[in-house]
Amino acid sequence: IIKGNNPTTLLVFNLALFAALLAAPLYVTFSWGWLAVTAFTYFCLICLGISTTYHRALTHRAVKFHPWLEKLFVTFACMAGTGSPIMWVMTHRQHHRFADLPGDPHPPKSVWKTFFGIYPRVDTFGIRDIARVKYYAWWHRYYFAILGSYGLVLALLSLHAFVYLFALPIFISIFVSNALNWYGHKKSAVSYRNYALRDDSQNNPQDCLYVQFFTWLPRLWRRLAQQPPPPSRLGALRSSAW
Repeated sequence: IIKGNNPTTLLVFNLALFAALLAAPLYVTFSWGWLAVTAFTYFCLICLGISTTYHRALTHRAVKFHPWLEKLFVTFACMAGTGSPIMWVMTHRQHHRFADLPGDPHPPKSVWKTFFGIYPRVDTFGIRDIARVKYYAWWHRYYFAILGSYGLVLALLSLHAFVYLFALPIFISIFVSNALNWYGHKKSAVSYRNYALRDDSQNNPQDCLYVQFFTWLPRLWRRLAQQPPPPSRLGALRSSAW
């Protein structure tokens, strides 16, 4: 079943999500309470799910969780709307193979495409370790069906729940991910590089603060991620007790 990513479905999903958000003021009202729910949801989906688990644990193998905790955080990440664990890992590993070169599936200079979910087909090279996990393969096969059903259920229960629990966290996730990808490869007066590699990624002091705030500690330095990342210093996360 692992035939690569599905860029067409992702594009349609993103366009439908953006349309729903644009129309949101017509059917929901602003609420600080609901906005707090969005912030907590974002932390679970993006900070614990995407940044810590998809990126650090699955893609780079820099963090190790107990299997049940890894699957819980992967479930959070799946609800972030940026792809199944297999789709996300295969795309990001190919990004590191071809960073800023032809073959890069999300080149920083084309964030206007990836923001809408326009990705090229990605091959399945180097994902056997992820594809052999049955839970991840199940998510990969039924990803958009599950995600769409989740959004539909929330919409039927409450339009506020649909916007603040589903559409808004996913939109913020898409925006922050693409902004980080673009800015982390942008040379500026204060940027610097620790390694002489072929890609254009940079360390930016102000980027450090943005990344720490929006994606949590495991993605603190974008430039260092272009090197094989060291084990996370979040010591408890490496404990087998987790």
